[in-house]
Amino acid sequence: MAYRTRSPHGSKVSMMHHFPRYSRHVYHRVGRWLVFAVVGLILVLGIQGPMQARSLPSLPTVSSLLAQAPPQAIAPIASLDHLERQLAAAIAQGDRVVQAQTLNHLAQAHRQAGNFRQAQDAIAQSLALFPALKQPRLYAQALTIQASLERDRGAYSAAQGYWEQAVRLYNEGGDREGVQGTRLNQISALAAMGNVRRACGLAIAQFEVGDGLTQCDQIAALTDAEFVVLRDRFATQLHHPLAAQLLTRLAATLQYTGRLERSRQLLDLSLSTLDPQQQPQAAAMAHLVLGNIHRSLEQPDEAIAQYKTAAELATPLSASSLWLDAQINHTRLLLTTKQVPAARALAPAILSRLQTEPLNHRTLIARLVFAQHWLDVPNPSPPVDRATLAHLVADGIQAARQRGDRAAEAYGLGILGSAYAQTHQTDTAIQLTRDALALARPLQSPELIYPWEWQLTQLLEIQGDLDGAIAANERAVDTLETLENDLVSSNRDSQFSFRESVEPIYRNLVSLLLTPDTRHTKNQTQANGNNGMISQGNLRRARQVIENLQVAELNDFFRTPCISARTTEIDQIINQGDRSTAVLYPILLDDRLTVILSLPGDNPQGDALLRYNIAGANPATISRTVDQLRRTLAGNLPESRVYGPAQTLYEWLIAPFEADLQAHQIETLTFVLDGPLRRLPMAVLFDGEQYLIEKYNLAITPGLQLVPPRSLQSVELSPLVAGLSEARHGFEAIPAVVDEVKHIRDSFPNSKLLFNESFTTANLLDAIQTNPFPIVHLATHGEFNATPTDTFLLTWDNKINANEFSQVLQSRDLQQNSPPIELLILSACQTALGDDRAALGLAGLAVRSGARSTIASLWSVSDESTGLMMQELYQILLHSPEQDTLKRAEVLRRAQLSLLQSDDFHHPFFWAPFILIGSWL
Repeated sequence: MAYRTRSPHGSKVSMMHHFPRYSRHVYHRVGRWLVFAVVGLILVLGIQGPMQARSLPSLPTVSSLLAQAPPQAIAPIASLDHLERQLAAAIAQGDRVVQAQTLNHLAQAHRQAGNFRQAQDAIAQSLALFPALKQPRLYAQALTIQASLERDRGAYSAAQGYWEQAVRLYNEGGDREGVQGTRLNQISALAAMGNVRRACGLAIAQFEVGDGLTQCDQIAALTDAEFVVLRDRFATQLHHPLAAQLLTRLAATLQYTGRLERSRQLLDLSLSTLDPQQQPQAAAMAHLVLGNIHRSLEQPDEAIAQYKTAAELATPLSASSLWLDAQINHTRLLLTTKQVPAARALAPAILSRLQTEPLNHRTLIARLVFAQHWLDVPNPSPPVDRATLAHLVADGIQAARQRGDRAAEAYGLGILGSAYAQTHQTDTAIQLTRDALALARPLQSPELIYPWEWQLTQLLEIQGDLDGAIAANERAVDTLETLENDLVSSNRDSQFSFRESVEPIYRNLVSLLLTPDTRHTKNQTQANGNNGMISQGNLRRARQVIENLQVAELNDFFRTPCISARTTEIDQIINQGDRSTAVLYPILLDDRLTVILSLPGDNPQGDALLRYNIAGANPATISRTVDQLRRTLAGNLPESRVYGPAQTLYEWLIAPFEADLQAHQIETLTFVLDGPLRRLPMAVLFDGEQYLIEKYNLAITPGLQLVPPRSLQSVELSPLVAGLSEARHGFEAIPAVVDEVKHIRDSFPNSKLLFNESFTTANLLDAIQTNPFPIVHLATHGEFNATPTDTFLLTWDNKINANEFSQVLQSRDLQQNSPPIELLILSACQTALGDDRAALGLAGLAVRSGARSTIASLWSVSDESTGLMMQELYQILLHSPEQDTLKRAEVLRRAQLSLLQSDDFHHPFFWAPFILIGSWL
């Protein structure tokens, strides 16, 4: 077995060895931002990939760039003069109502002209007249303008407070249009903050939808027929003036559930009621969002057509950023599809508009985003050459400073730091990035903070500052976790593309923590066969970060928090209870596979003992090996073709720890699997003579915590059994289900059976909710795919998707305060071949169900062998002589061995796909 060695010498040498991507590429691209406008210019920042190595001329010093005067907006002087005279007259006459009205108009005029300070002074004078002035509608208008000014400087949270006050006043006055207009602003701001779930809920609340629908993920979970009913309900409510715009906002947020077609249908409905001549801004917005949908659907031509339509409708509009939104989205799409000349052709008009558009938060961000897109293009040339772009960013920073817009200033400084990093001016890039963070942190806007913390991490890595890079990476991960409930990545082009924007930050921290560092001398752990040492503390923290990543992946997959039940740490279980169990954590990093082994420690009240090994295999090699083995197994190809890849994986994952496992008398191995390894049953790993299942009980857990374990022997084993033997909904019949469910029913007098016609969705949900069965056994087709809406179990009358099924299982516990399901068995399921996210569907269903343990299969297996194995499993549960000590993992292992040791079903195709997820006890 070959190991990747580490340099034991100075830290700088070991850093360059550990980060070969820097020696190859020199720098990361720290800012390919995915910034597609959704409502207004909704900008949620997300870093997507490495900065390509280039030989570029140095940029001017920062001080010279920022010393130039920023562009000044040209105010409509005549209009302002008229309002000033009107205000003076109202003050002279003592007419406080006219005075407030005029101050509102004056503030709005200054705002549209880009005169932020004057606008703020005017609205402050207006608000000072209230609430003594009993004019609720006028007061609400003033609050709305104040909220818009707060939004214009990026202070979204403050803006929300003013809008909420305005809504209360509009409601008091019965002004429905005022309420709807304010809600539109709130929805836009919430989405801009990255809080898409709240934005969606607020949009839905503006309609009478019924059925308890309050979130977009609930709409996504509807059947097609139910969605048609909902769409028809929306159609009957579009006669209100702003209803179509609200529906556009709803469609914009719905896209992040992955149901792009449903989002498109709602946009079509919205556009069908909008008159482009009478409502050009609303129509432009709908076309803009529709362009984004087509882009996510990988329909670039249709997307471009929509962007062009949006730009045409927005061209004559004043005080609107929609034209810029559409053109910048158009540019980004062209650059993504390598149509650089076409994108360059758009640049002059965009640059001209950026220089003349009134300055507010959205137009400043548009300026910075435009520059960011082009800074990511190798060798940009006029009119978007590097120097021009640097000056454009610097002008934006200066303008933001004058307006007190710290969010835009922080964004600009971060982008400028990225530009200097690309030209190898690393010290300057680090300082600019730190300046950006110093401005962003007090704003308490994590969506603005975490990208610059990640950028700083990478820059410090370049300098070989391991400790500094770890600290910065830790802060980036901590910041990401504050966004956990709002990160959405339902399709490849969502603003938080999880695999490109979030996952690398977690993995990079693990990579840093698992970098052997010879400077430390205390509490070291010598790697088995590796040079260098990693502290026990770093190993523990690396495990924790990987667990947090696993939880974040599950939350991202289901778009809602998955783990809410009370849990117990695995270390506590193996140290204080089951000391014959070890836990393995294979961790895939950029250039290697690191495996951490957790063993029972010497002190039952202390910490687990950690070992680690670094294998000379990168993720691509591992993925190829897994795919080769998975296809061989699922295709029931000759067993001789299993041995090679199965033994390779054994040597990577198990062989380095064999002595430790024997010394600690380990009987059960629990795996916290990563990446493509989730697609493979560990039972099939092969040591040259035996499969792993012949040596150990095996289990899978998605993280370091479990629902508190409990022995099956303390439970009355009465199962709920549901089976489907006949062909339904395009799926073939499963004849052996007849004997499978009959055997279980006959073995357990207190069981309840739903079979064929009685196995309807409604009957299943009712049985689960009204009866606290400790075992739920479903013998039916199931598929685990890349999205929760395409992950389902088949019933007689329908498909019940993962979200619906999980909600039902959780609701039983909430309604009855009943104990969790002890054992959930899915005996005829399969996961999509070669799809890591499909494996998340299976793990996520197991976790979200709240079941202590779940048994399921990774691929479709023989009908006959599955029936026999399930009968054997229940016989073991009922009649094993070791009932008092029998573990769930042991029950499954014995059932699998009954097939392995048979003449007809010896091949791992028959027994290997069944895995135990959760508690092995």
